Amino acid sequence: MIRPAAAAAAVAIILAPATHALACYSLDEEALIHSALPAALPSDLVVAEVEIPGPDVLALYGAGNRARVLRMIQGPDQAGFLTVRADQYGGCSAPFANGTVGLIVGRIVSDDEELVIAPIMVWKHAGFRLSEDPADWRPAVPG
Repeated sequence: MIRPAAAAAAVAIILAPATHALACYSLDEEALIHSALPAALPSDLVVAEVEIPGPDVLALYGAGNRARVLRMIQGPDQAGFLTVRADQYGGCSAPFANGTVGLIVGRIVSDDEELVIAPIMVWKHAGFRLSEDPADWRPAVPG
């Protein structure tokens, strides 16, 4: 026999509006690697083609992941490696959902000894492509 309180709770969960975290859990992910770039990007952003040889989600939101620079497209000349360190974890973050080799866009956090960038994430539903409107980017980039 189903208890009335349990039945009411089940109905409330089913009928409740989906939260962002619940909705993106099954429908969307945001990742580091971009499939393509918008027509124009602010000049203070770093754009590079990279390979992340040891992807580690926990390190990404802490000390960062080292990425081998295959080609610097925009930003300071950087031979060798840069560090990718995410500013904030989003409920839909799946940083390596679009792989570990490709285009990455971010803002410079530090360039003392090795370039450190905070990546701008891209959404799976958008084909892992940035919107043309910087207001849609996460984390927001000062403009």
